[in-house]
Amino acid sequence: MSVMFDKTPTQKYNYGMILTYSDIVKKESSIRKARKAIFEKKYLKIGHGLYCQGTIDYDSLEVIFSRYKNIIVTLNTAFEIYDMVDRNSDKYTIATVEWSRVITSINVDQIFTSKKYFNIGKTKMLYQGFYIYIYDKERLLIELIRNKHRFPYDYYKEVVNSYRKLFINHELDINKLRKYLKHFTYGNSILSRIMEVIV
Repeated sequence: MSVMFDKTPTQKYNYGMILTYSDIVKKESSIRKARKAIFEKKYLKIGHGLYCQGTIDYDSLEVIFSRYKNIIVTLNTAFEIYDMVDRNSDKYTIATVEWSRVITSINVDQIFTSKKYFNIGKTKMLYQGFYIYIYDKERLLIELIRNKHRFPYDYYKEVVNSYRKLFINHELDINKLRKYLKHFTYGNSILSRIMEVIV
C-alpha cells in the first residue's frame, strides 16, 4: 500500500521531532511509560512505527529520512532546497542505490542510482532542524546534464541560469566537478556539455 506524505509549502512544522517506538521507550525509560505516553497523546502516530512529539505538525521529508536510511535528496527537491528554482514540485526526488527496496510513498520520485556513482557529492545538511543527505551543487550539475530529458524546457533553463550565476560569482567548484567526472562513463563529454551551457 502506498503512503502519502503531505508536501505543502505552507504547512507548519515541528522540526526534528520524528521518533520511532524504540526512541519513545528510551525517552520514557520503560515500555509501560511509553505506552501510557502514546495513549495520552504525548506522541502522535504519523506512520507505521513513527511518531511525532506533541503536535501533528511535522516535516514530511523528515518522516522519509526516518523511514528510509540510505537515501539522498537529488534533482528537483535539491534544486528547491538550494533556491535554484522559483517553484515547488509535488514530489520529493530521492536517490537510492540500484536494487534498493521501492519507496512506497506516492509523493516520492525514486531514482535508482548505480552503486559506483551513489556517494559522489553526497553531503550532510542541517535542514529545518533535522539532518538530511543531499547532493552538492557540483554533483547536481552532473545529474542535470545526464537527466536533461526529465525536465520541461523552461525548468531546465531556470536551473541552468542559476548555475551560470554561480559560475560567474565563482561559487561553483570546477576542480571538484572534474574530480567527480573522472568516475563517470563519458565524463569528458559530460564536462564539455556542462561548460557549453554555463559559460
